[in-house]
Amino acid sequence: HLFPKLVNMLTEEGVDDMLVIGGGVIQEDDIPYLIESGVEAIFNPGKPTKDVIEFITNNLKRKEVVS
Repeated sequence: HLFPKLVNMLTEEGVDDMLVIGGGVIQEDDIPYLIESGVEAIFNPGKPTKDVIEFITNNLKRKEVVS
């Protein structure tokens, strides 16, 4: 229940350029709900670190700042 709460708080503050991912021991049945709630990805134990880094690199949501 913490991940959806975090996503809601970010949305309420107008933060729409932050990549929200989660990890740890999370039940497989809970993952679809978390994804629907705005969590971009869930990484369970045993996922290679390089896969996590690759996901983050490919999915950053930074807004380009024009000056």
